[in-house]
Amino acid sequence: MENYKRIKILIMKKIVLLILMLSVSSLFAQTNDIIISTYVEGSGNNKAIEIFNGTGTTVDLSNYRLEKDLNGSGNFIYYHNFTGTLNNSEVYVIAHPDACDEIKNVTNLLKQVITDFTGNDQIRLLKNGVEIDRIGVPGNVNFGYNKTFVRNSSVKNPLSGPQNPQTNGEWTEYPTNTFTYLGSHTFDNSGSGTTDLWKLKGSNIYRTIGNVGIGTTNPNAKLEIIPGGTQTTLNLGRISGQPTIKARTDAGGYLFMESNGGKLGLNWYASDNVIIANGGGNVGIGTTKPGNYKLYVNGQTFLSDQTFIAADKCLNFGKENSSSGFLRIFNSSGYYNTYADIKGNLYFRRVNENGGNGGATLGIQKNGTVTIGLWEKYEEGVIDTKGNKLSVNGGILCKNITIEHDVPNSDYVFENDYNLKSLDHVEKYIKENKHLPEVPSAKEFKENGYKVGEMDDLLLRKIEELTLYLIDLKKENEMIKKEIKELKK
Repeated sequence: MENYKRIKILIMKKIVLLILMLSVSSLFAQTNDIIISTYVEGSGNNKAIEIFNGTGTTVDLSNYRLEKDLNGSGNFIYYHNFTGTLNNSEVYVIAHPDACDEIKNVTNLLKQVITDFTGNDQIRLLKNGVEIDRIGVPGNVNFGYNKTFVRNSSVKNPLSGPQNPQTNGEWTEYPTNTFTYLGSHTFDNSGSGTTDLWKLKGSNIYRTIGNVGIGTTNPNAKLEIIPGGTQTTLNLGRISGQPTIKARTDAGGYLFMESNGGKLGLNWYASDNVIIANGGGNVGIGTTKPGNYKLYVNGQTFLSDQTFIAADKCLNFGKENSSSGFLRIFNSSGYYNTYADIKGNLYFRRVNENGGNGGATLGIQKNGTVTIGLWEKYEEGVIDTKGNKLSVNGGILCKNITIEHDVPNSDYVFENDYNLKSLDHVEKYIKENKHLPEVPSAKEFKENGYKVGEMDDLLLRKIEELTLYLIDLKKENEMIKKEIKELKK
């Protein structure tokens, strides 16, 4: 009696298990055999044919054969006998040997005899010598020239006999050279209201369409994870000081990678800081040896907006108050600061004790001129230096100045044909104009400035003229002395 009960319980368990297995299997609709899943007739030799196994089990391909006729003649003289096996949810692609790399990258076999079709050749799939699936119709109908056809995901079973993919409702047509659907096939389990988007290939599992949501029924990205409360969104690796990648997206959001205390942190625990090498060390970009520098960049660097470096000394790149370029070298000393700014021009300016703009002490302007002490505020324009390369608002203290061009050249005063004005003429000019001939007036100096080169030349000429006047006066004086001496005799 006791044995009878045990046997009865065992039988009931097996019945329940069988019911569960049947229930689970009903959730995943399957094809009753492999099917032709993709047909590609592209430009040149970009041709391929794909078969798909959705049977729910591994298929022995040695029972199958793929055949092709010529121009829809119905004489299927070109063929390929399959070998090996095809796992469930996997595809087998045969392509033309001269197809492009995008096709070859997902191809299992390169064979011209079965893929040398031109859009009007029928292709059929046979199992144990009996046709089970076909694409194309007889009678030289150009159904597939320069087209890609993909079997609809709702198609569960192969379909023998002539099939025009443009009209039989089982295929979706795509433009010439559409290769993105080769290498995998989407199979729709319409029996359960779900879709078998996951594929198996060897030891890999993948999907080709749609988004994946964790914590959400409406993912807006390929993978979207919505945490609940203060949960961590994603952990990769181990925590407790071991190699870790951790992400969190709530109000205290952060992302960091950690290995034995060294960290790379972004938005560290809801702060606005980015922490790199929190445990110490230096950062190298484009180099594995940053040396003793906190940041070593081997190559060009582009920085936009404002970037601050150092503590009480800083170097800023980016823009300050406008869209123009901005570079600031900052050295804090009480309330006074010095800057180097780029806003079309390069200039060094000062900030006064109230934090306001103290003007620019030195400017290297974009037109190639230099100003000292002229800019009242930094701006994008240039100050008119009146044709001069250097303009200084204030005195210049130096030990020596050497002028190489526009040097004095007044030696022509001593030539015999030089027209030396008489002293009477000079006297008259002075009485009328209140300054020497050819020498600018005080008003002109004020308006036009004092040109050192010209004035040195002019003053030298006046000294040379004065010398000639003195020589003439000496000669006259000698003559008078001589005349007086003769009279005394």
